[in-house]
Amino acid sequence: MKREILEAIEEFDGKNTAPLASVGEHMPSKEDVEFLLGIIVDDVQSRVAGTWILKAWLELGLKLEDGDAMKMMHVLASHDGWEARLHLLQSLEYMYIDIDVVDDLEVCMMQWVEEESTLVRAWSYYGLGLIGRHYEDRAQELIPIVEEGLEDEAGSVRARTKRALKLLKA
Repeated sequence: MKREILEAIEEFDGKNTAPLASVGEHMPSKEDVEFLLGIIVDDVQSRVAGTWILKAWLELGLKLEDGDAMKMMHVLASHDGWEARLHLLQSLEYMYIDIDVVDDLEVCMMQWVEEESTLVRAWSYYGLGLIGRHYEDRAQELIPIVEEGLEDEAGSVRARTKRALKLLKA
């Protein structure tokens, strides 16, 4: 599937996700996952397409190994482009958030709730909710931070914030 992954990434024009969907709808082998993760980590130009495919695979039920999930968290923290950041934020629901990266991830999300992109703001609040779900000892301290999202002007941010608060208060 490596050839198909490369072709889909090359065909992706930044808008039409059909080439990515053709790869993302099939469960990958371990080698395919490692190949895609290498592209995401090493090739900034292909990061948006690569994270889109990764998100699709996670939605199909792919489970990343702890080390791979940590790599993605570091990419998420260091990447400036909002689209790849959004894909990885949306993927958090399908990943185990390792204790080794949770502090850095929390700091990043607290910054990203101020982002211009409403989708990144919304999913950052939700990501904070996921951290609280994984690490219950953090939930109470995260509630007032996440509640700030209820004041956001964008309805999508307020809606995702409500879902995050349900996770934190469960």
